[in-house]
Amino acid sequence: DPNGSYSTELFADVAIARIQAHAGSGDPRPLFLYLAMQAIHSPLELPSRGECSEYMARYAWLTSESRRALAAMTTCMDDQLQRVADALKAAGMMEDTVFAFSSDNGGPPYVANSNWPMRGGKWTAWEGGTHITGFVHARHCCQQRPRTCLLYTSPSPRDS
Repeated sequence: DPNGSYSTELFADVAIARIQAHAGSGDPRPLFLYLAMQAIHSPLELPSRGECSEYMARYAWLTSESRRALAAMTTCMDDQLQRVADALKAAGMMEDTVFAFSSDNGGPPYVANSNWPMRGGKWTAWEGGTHITGFVHARHCCQQRPRTCLLYTSPSPRDS
């Protein structure tokens, strides 16, 4: 934006501030925090500060500049999610947190994404448009033994 803020970092900053405020408030009620990052979408943009070249340099082996930018944006988002998880740990809230992460759809191939070997991408019903990344971390729900499960999402009927 014109003020030099990068939304991925800005959203993480606000989430961390909310976590810290809740932890310091003495409020015994659980905190509900929905953090919807808009990263990994076009336009392919990175922070305008020095980290931009640092993120891009990690993927110097990628020959396509747009693929390199997409990979760098993904790493930037991962770093910000790690900051949020670290804030939850520092506030003593991580053990009682249900932390869910999900993509919304497969990537659109025309914006440097690759869903290979799956066919299709965003806006398609093929696996490349519906097969997504996701996980749920809920330590208190799995006290007896960890569980590995599928995370399934599907388009709503009005989206079809």
